[in-house]
Amino acid sequence: MHVNFLEPQYPYQGEGKKKMIVVIFLCFIVGGLFAGAAWAGAKVFNAHNDATIAQKVAPIDTSFVGKLKSLLLASSNQSMLGLANNRINIALLGIGGEGHDGAQLTDTILIANIQPSTKKVALLSIPRDTVVEIPGYGFHKINEANSDGEQISEGTGPDLALQTLDNFLGIEIPYYVRVDFSGFEQVVDDIGGVDVYVDKPFTDMDFPTWDFKTRTISFSQGWQHFDGARALDYARSRHGNNFEGSDFARARRQQKLLVAVRDKLLSTETFLHPTRITD
Repeated sequence: MHVNFLEPQYPYQGEGKKKMIVVIFLCFIVGGLFAGAAWAGAKVFNAHNDATIAQKVAPIDTSFVGKLKSLLLASSNQSMLGLANNRINIALLGIGGEGHDGAQLTDTILIANIQPSTKKVALLSIPRDTVVEIPGYGFHKINEANSDGEQISEGTGPDLALQTLDNFLGIEIPYYVRVDFSGFEQVVDDIGGVDVYVDKPFTDMDFPTWDFKTRTISFSQGWQHFDGARALDYARSRHGNNFEGSDFARARRQQKLLVAVRDKLLSTETFLHPTRITD
């Protein structure tokens, strides 16, 4: 299968490089803050490297600022992968994390495709139950790839997940952000919460709890202000009524949250409280 997210309107020319860097910087800010503490574990992958999975993980500056610098202000011999083709792909991987059943399963998979020439970003959600071929493991659900890679060597799960996505979609995805539940909550709280318009009311009577039981959650229609915990409930709900129980409905909610994080970051409120960005 081959997927071409955005047909280029015109070839990218170098004169707009500064504007392009600003756009990419904001995209990475959104993705990075959405992932929160997960940036400390993020690594840059070279899709053309034929080395083994463990050897492909490149050591980079572990600080958030250091990673932005290495990605956005790279020298001519270390430019961002995909820039020459006007396509920069980033995988956003959501996991439960420590203390959760299937802690390394990526039940949330989004592909962010940045087109520098038009300053456009496309988001594609991959259903977690999609059956694909995982290199070295055969055909399994796509959400298992990260977990399988972690069994090879800690920290290399995203590499196997990226290889799986590359093969499945027919594109190169050299970068990723991986976030767990607690990191997601912290990011939303650090920016003062987010405002989301709930398209239709729904109730989920089988929402999983931290102690492996269930509870009931409900959302009303209209604008809602979510703190980290409430936003996580909205993103995770899988058994809602009113047609909100499918993976497709959940994917739409997750994309709405990502846009809400972007809107909050670019709001006057955030600019008046710059410590929120550093947090």
